[in-house]
Amino acid sequence: KFLLFQNLWQRLTPGGIFLLLLLPPTIEYPLFAKALELYEKKQPHYQELIDLLQKVGFAVESDIIEYPLEFPKSQYFAMVENRYMFLLSEFNDTELAAGLKEMEEKYQDKSVLKFSDRMVFIAATKPE
Repeated sequence: KFLLFQNLWQRLTPGGIFLLLLLPPTIEYPLFAKALELYEKKQPHYQELIDLLQKVGFAVESDIIEYPLEFPKSQYFAMVENRYMFLLSEFNDTELAAGLKEMEEKYQDKSVLKFSDRMVFIAATKPE
Protein backbone atom coordinates (compact mmCIF):
# COMPACT_ATOMS: atom_id res chain seq x y z
CA LYS A 1 0.00 0.00 0.00
CA PHE A 2 2.83 2.36 0.85
CA LEU A 3 4.39 1.86 -2.59
CA LEU A 4 1.04 2.46 -4.27
CA PHE A 5 0.56 5.70 -2.35
CA GLN A 6 4.13 6.79 -3.16
CA ASN A 7 3.47 6.14 -6.84
CA LEU A 8 0.25 8.16 -6.71
CA TRP A 9 2.12 10.98 -4.94
CA GLN A 10 4.72 11.08 -7.72
CA ARG A 11 2.08 11.13 -10.48
CA LEU A 12 -0.14 13.84 -8.99
CA THR A 13 0.57 17.46 -9.73
CA PRO A 14 0.79 19.85 -6.76
CA GLY A 15 -2.75 20.49 -5.53
CA GLY A 16 -3.91 17.16 -7.00
CA ILE A 17 -6.39 15.14 -4.97
CA PHE A 18 -6.67 11.38 -4.55
CA LEU A 19 -10.08 10.32 -3.22
CA LEU A 20 -10.44 6.95 -1.54
CA LEU A 21 -13.83 5.48 -0.61
CA LEU A 22 -14.14 2.42 1.57
CA LEU A 23 -16.32 0.77 4.13
CA PRO A 24 -15.41 1.14 7.81
CA PRO A 25 -13.70 -1.68 9.75
CA THR A 26 -17.05 -2.88 11.12
CA ILE A 27 -20.47 -2.97 9.48
CA GLU A 28 -23.97 -3.39 10.83
CA TYR A 29 -25.44 -5.16 7.82
CA PRO A 30 -28.02 -7.88 8.49
CA LEU A 31 -25.68 -10.75 7.63
CA PHE A 32 -24.80 -14.06 9.23
CA ALA A 33 -22.10 -14.18 11.91
CA LYS A 34 -19.39 -15.83 9.79
CA ALA A 35 -19.78 -13.20 7.06
CA LEU A 36 -19.44 -10.37 9.57
CA GLU A 37 -16.40 -12.04 11.16
CA LEU A 38 -14.73 -12.51 7.78
CA TYR A 39 -15.46 -8.92 6.84
CA GLU A 40 -13.83 -7.60 10.02
CA LYS A 41 -10.82 -9.86 9.48
CA LYS A 42 -10.22 -8.66 5.90
CA GLN A 43 -11.29 -5.01 5.90
CA PRO A 44 -8.42 -2.57 6.44
CA HIS A 45 -8.91 0.10 9.07
CA TYR A 46 -9.15 3.48 7.42
CA GLN A 47 -6.82 5.04 10.00
CA GLU A 48 -3.98 2.81 8.76
CA LEU A 49 -4.54 4.16 5.25
CA ILE A 50 -4.66 7.74 6.52
CA ASP A 51 -1.38 7.20 8.38
CA LEU A 52 0.29 5.79 5.24
CA LEU A 53 -0.96 8.66 3.08
CA GLN A 54 0.37 11.18 5.58
CA LYS A 55 3.68 9.35 5.76
CA VAL A 56 4.02 9.71 1.97
CA GLY A 57 3.39 13.46 2.30
CA PHE A 58 -0.29 13.94 1.53
CA ALA A 59 -2.47 16.35 3.49
CA VAL A 60 -5.38 14.14 4.49
CA GLU A 61 -8.99 14.82 5.42
CA SER A 62 -11.54 12.13 6.20
CA ASP A 63 -15.22 11.85 6.91
CA ILE A 64 -17.73 9.10 7.53
CA ILE A 65 -21.09 9.41 5.81
CA GLU A 66 -24.02 7.31 6.94
CA TYR A 67 -26.87 6.32 4.64
CA PRO A 68 -30.01 4.75 6.11
CA LEU A 69 -31.15 1.74 4.09
CA GLU A 70 -34.39 -0.19 4.10
CA PHE A 71 -35.13 -3.39 2.17
CA PRO A 72 -37.98 -5.86 2.17
CA LYS A 73 -36.51 -8.92 3.86
CA SER A 74 -37.18 -11.16 0.86
CA GLN A 75 -35.35 -8.77 -1.46
CA TYR A 76 -32.34 -8.46 0.84
CA PHE A 77 -32.13 -12.22 1.38
CA ALA A 78 -32.19 -12.70 -2.41
CA MET A 79 -29.33 -10.21 -2.68
CA VAL A 80 -27.33 -12.19 -0.11
CA GLU A 81 -28.14 -15.44 -1.90
CA ASN A 82 -26.85 -13.86 -5.12
CA ARG A 83 -23.70 -12.76 -3.28
CA TYR A 84 -24.25 -9.04 -3.77
CA MET A 85 -21.15 -8.29 -1.71
CA PHE A 86 -17.81 -9.58 -2.95
CA LEU A 87 -17.23 -10.92 0.56
CA LEU A 88 -20.07 -13.40 0.11
CA SER A 89 -18.26 -15.05 -2.81
CA GLU A 90 -15.88 -16.50 -0.20
CA PHE A 91 -18.65 -18.84 0.99
CA ASN A 92 -19.62 -21.99 -0.89
CA ASP A 93 -23.28 -22.81 -1.53
CA THR A 94 -23.61 -24.93 1.62
CA GLU A 95 -22.06 -22.27 3.86
CA LEU A 96 -24.20 -19.57 2.29
CA ALA A 97 -27.37 -21.64 2.77
CA ALA A 98 -26.46 -22.12 6.44
CA GLY A 99 -25.86 -18.40 6.76
CA LEU A 100 -29.23 -17.60 5.20
CA LYS A 101 -30.89 -20.03 7.61
CA GLU A 102 -29.20 -18.23 10.52
CA MET A 103 -30.43 -14.91 9.15
CA GLU A 104 -33.97 -16.25 8.73
CA GLU A 105 -34.02 -17.28 12.39
CA LYS A 106 -32.55 -13.97 13.53
CA TYR A 107 -34.94 -11.82 11.48
CA GLN A 108 -38.02 -14.05 11.56
CA ASP A 109 -40.17 -11.31 13.08
CA LYS A 110 -39.13 -8.68 10.51
CA SER A 111 -40.62 -8.09 7.08
CA VAL A 112 -38.40 -5.07 6.42
CA LEU A 113 -34.70 -4.79 7.27
CA LYS A 114 -33.43 -1.36 8.27
CA PHE A 115 -29.75 -0.63 8.73
CA SER A 116 -27.15 2.01 8.03
CA ASP A 117 -24.52 1.87 5.34
CA ARG A 118 -21.46 3.87 6.30
CA MET A 119 -18.79 5.00 3.88
CA VAL A 120 -15.39 6.41 4.75
CA PHE A 121 -14.23 9.21 2.44
CA ILE A 122 -10.51 9.97 2.49
CA ALA A 123 -9.26 12.95 0.49
CA ALA A 124 -5.47 13.04 0.12
CA THR A 125 -4.11 16.27 -1.36
CA LYS A 126 -0.59 16.78 -2.64
CA PRO A 127 0.49 20.14 -1.18
CA GLU A 128 1.36 22.92 -3.62
